Amino acid sequence: MNLAQALSTQALEGAKESGTNTQQTGASGDYGEVENFLNSIALTKYKERFVENGIEDEETILELSDEHLDALKVPLGHKLKILKRIKTIRQEKGMTVPESRQG
Repeated sequence: MNLAQALSTQALEGAKESGTNTQQTGASGDYGEVENFLNSIALTKYKERFVENGIEDEETILELSDEHLDALKVPLGHKLKILKRIKTIRQEKGMTVPESRQG
C-alpha cells in the first residue's frame, strides 16, 4: 500500500467512526427524484445546485415557485421549463396548489 492509499483508507475509517457521510451523489446514487425530474426536462446540470440548496426530493421540487428559482439564479428559459414541468406533475397528482400553501 502506498502513502496515498494509506491516507485515503485512514480518512475513510475516520469518517466512518465520526458518522460522516462519505458517499458521492453520482448519477445512480442519492437524490434520484431530483435527477429524474431534471432529466425529464434535459436540465440535469442543475442537480448540484438543487441539492446544495436542500431541494432533495420531489415533494420539495413541487413546492418551488418563480421566486425560489430566481434565488437559485436559474435563467428565464430554464425557469419556464422547470415551472411547466412542476405544473404538469401537480396536475397529474391532482394538486392545484403546493401542499405548503394549502389551508
